[in-house]
Amino acid sequence: MPIFPLNTNPIQFPPPDFAGPDGLLAEGGLCTSDWLFKAYQSGFFCWSHPMRYPKWWTPDPRKVVLPQAYKLDINNDKGFEITFNQDLETSLKFIQTVENQGEMNDFWLTGIMMKAFKDFHKTGNLIWVTIKNVQEIVGVAVGVAINNLFFGEYITGKDENMMRHAGFHLLEYLKQQDFIMFDVHKPTNRGDEIFDVTPINRREYLTILENNLK
Repeated sequence: MPIFPLNTNPIQFPPPDFAGPDGLLAEGGLCTSDWLFKAYQSGFFCWSHPMRYPKWWTPDPRKVVLPQAYKLDINNDKGFEITFNQDLETSLKFIQTVENQGEMNDFWLTGIMMKAFKDFHKTGNLIWVTIKNVQEIVGVAVGVAINNLFFGEYITGKDENMMRHAGFHLLEYLKQQDFIMFDVHKPTNRGDEIFDVTPINRREYLTILENNLK
């Protein structure tokens, strides 16, 4: 399948139906909040090595979680403090510390993405949960909300258990707020390891976007 080169202006993506099953369809553009916002609305997400041009994906099938159909058991949190949408700077720095670990990898959180998340916070589109143990952050989950759809970006923890707790508390929050879909992007995303994800075909996914992002 061809990979479409994108300019930085205007913000525009090719039709998702042109993509093959792996979903890689475009390269270029910017990892700013404006570009990411348009990408989510158009059925794409950004996933690329930080030192290369942004790569935009729209895989088939798409991996999602349906919050209203998900049963959660998160009662093993004695001694932990759970907060929502508080202390963004510290929460993002925790993600950087845990994910980056001094080397560039698939989960690298760059300064560009940090700025994008802060811009999403200013517009009221960012949602995150922070798990603390005796004032020390041990887990964070963050993503972008557009209407009643949520686009997950990072689920991070000091260990696998804390990562799972952060993901479950985020999902419980989305369920209480009547979100209908939590997009975990692609099979290599950690959502697969934490949740019972539902694979849906690309056309069904795009129909959900069309029906809820008008």
